[in-house]
Amino acid sequence: MFPHTLLLAVLLEVGFSLPRKIDIGHAFDENTIFWVGKSPFTVTNKNASGSSMPHTPFYASNDFSISEHAGTHLDSPFHFNKLGWNVADIPLQNLLVEGILVDVRSEVQDNAEFTLQSYHLEEWVQINGNITKATVMLINFGWASKWTNKTLYFGYSRYQCHFPIISKGAAEWIAKNGNIVGVGVDTASVDYGPNGDYKVHKVLSRANIYNLENVNLNNVDLPARGFNLIIMPMKLSEGVAAPCRIIAIIDEKISNITINTEDLEDVINVTTLIINAAPYLRTNHNCLIMWGLIAAFSQVICYNLLQYD
Repeated sequence: MFPHTLLLAVLLEVGFSLPRKIDIGHAFDENTIFWVGKSPFTVTNKNASGSSMPHTPFYASNDFSISEHAGTHLDSPFHFNKLGWNVADIPLQNLLVEGILVDVRSEVQDNAEFTLQSYHLEEWVQINGNITKATVMLINFGWASKWTNKTLYFGYSRYQCHFPIISKGAAEWIAKNGNIVGVGVDTASVDYGPNGDYKVHKVLSRANIYNLENVNLNNVDLPARGFNLIIMPMKLSEGVAAPCRIIAIIDEKISNITINTEDLEDVINVTTLIINAAPYLRTNHNCLIMWGLIAAFSQVICYNLLQYD
């Protein structure tokens, strides 16, 4: 067996990783949830029609306005810390990070009074290991499923909001860890509505930890760890908060790949033909072998991607 066919056989047996990308932010539209007294998301000056400009048969343009704290958004540390970073100050390395998920849905069970405690986080570490790199902690309360119903989501009559939150003790645990740069929740806030003292915001802000609020974790299959996050807030100069898009990237291993004999023979034949032609071409023999391997394996990947999707 040629070395390239042996390598191909090993790759087929062992498998390979494929990144899966998930958007975990809510779209901004007329249904976007916002706080009482704040500005809703609105679109004005809509223009999507024919154009009088030459060679431009179609032209579209809108204006929009929104509160900083509506929809999926990032709260900067400056929100409750006058010396903290504003949105534009947050370093890029704190926005391109590893992600972890603390899933407490089974304990919440639609209980709007649920509070995440520090022991929940200790239990997570015991099961999943220490947090040693710049990380954003996502907390799934199971609340994103209520997003389309403002009353259920906020659990309020006007200012008396009721939804799961983080305790001050859990916030202090997060700040003490030293490697957690952001905390994301699938509720309207990390703090409890009725008390109005914003203990969690203050603890996290002092540690220059930002909040992600209204994260869409509904029907999202994230592991406890082993994924990356791209946090993309609108870069508002002196912004206290900003609308934000959040992408989770999970490396999923595809193993036990199967491919029929005829297709595998075609891959091997193409690669062998390239290798046999090497002595007659003015190029590096090893380079051609490498390109042969790439061509062969690419065909296998494309075939299996069709099956995977």
